[in-house]
Amino acid sequence: MELISKIQKAELFTEPFPYIYIENFLPHELYQQLIENFPTFEEKEFTNNIRLQYSMQDFLEEPDKFDFFIKLQQNYFDASFHKAIFEKFKDYLENENEVKLRNNNVKSKSKKNITYFDIQPGINTPVTRACSVRNPHKDSHTEIFAGLLYARDPNDTSTGGDLELYSSTKKVKFNKRKEKNDEQDRIYFKKNEVLNIKDLKLEKTIPYSSNNFIFFLNSEQSIHGVSPRSVTQHVRRLLNIVYEK
Repeated sequence: MELISKIQKAELFTEPFPYIYIENFLPHELYQQLIENFPTFEEKEFTNNIRLQYSMQDFLEEPDKFDFFIKLQQNYFDASFHKAIFEKFKDYLENENEVKLRNNNVKSKSKKNITYFDIQPGINTPVTRACSVRNPHKDSHTEIFAGLLYARDPNDTSTGGDLELYSSTKKVKFNKRKEKNDEQDRIYFKKNEVLNIKDLKLEKTIPYSSNNFIFFLNSEQSIHGVSPRSVTQHVRRLLNIVYEK
């Protein structure tokens, strides 16, 4: 399969933390289908530059609405995809052979040695006041891997929305940041925001471009954020891909 081959051939970067980056990830025809079937989130209330997304649990509850994404998971983000990912990062994993993988819409009575997989089509809403949808942070400690596949509208001429990867030579302090007056629309997550941003060094920028794919190992060192987006009526579209324990 083409996706598996791309993962296998991709360079595994180790700084500032392990990740792979692949341009034009999905085959052209499949990517066009993704664009055509991408949710519009019309039933949601839009406020300035916030994250909205669906998950595989939503697919289960509304299979007709999410038929494309169900088939995408079954035919592409399947067991062979999982195997390729774990093989790619095996040198940085602990007890990867003990992992039992379940789709996130499958319930389990026991969470021991279970890894949950989820694909989540999402957007960042239109921008009425230039800002970042997420400043430098780390993801939840339950997350093993995170991936982003960008689905930018070709008519979107706004700037920003790029993924930024950081390093730090000093101990990073995490907490829930206090909101400033110009951040009233921001949504922060529990204890994951970097407080001493001035000690961070920007190491890599992944452009918010159509069909760009980045996949990284989550750890205390996996600090990343999104560059400020300019005012725009366009949404920032992405497919979030996560493995959680």
